[in-house]
Amino acid sequence: MNFTEADLRRLEAKGYIRGYKVVNPANGVGIENEAGKLSKFGSKRTEVIGIVFASKKEACRFSELLAWQRLGIIHFLNIQVRFKLSACTYIADFVYLQDGEVVVEDTKSAFTRNDKIFSIKRKLMKIELGIEILIT
Repeated sequence: MNFTEADLRRLEAKGYIRGYKVVNPANGVGIENEAGKLSKFGSKRTEVIGIVFASKKEACRFSELLAWQRLGIIHFLNIQVRFKLSACTYIADFVYLQDGEVVVEDTKSAFTRNDKIFSIKRKLMKIELGIEILIT
């Protein structure tokens, strides 16, 4: 997914991003944070109990899942679990056990839900491993 400069101006006006610059004018724009590190979708790295997550949304979801685990709703919470597929590797944000079933979960924003690469990996997970990825 590529953003136009107008898209970035709207996101900046809403306070979602700041300090962006045009990275590849032929293919759209990217967002670069203060440290000069490119963030394709403008997410902000966030730390929870010493663990750094790729976005605020992912960190928030981890906090929720951690609370669920403490309450006994879920068990064996794992983060950044790698799955080897025939053509690539898929890294799940969260994997846990709920009601005796393994749940593979990925936290996606409205922008990243339709990412083509994620879509392909999601289909491969279903076809090759029989695993449906829950998107939150």
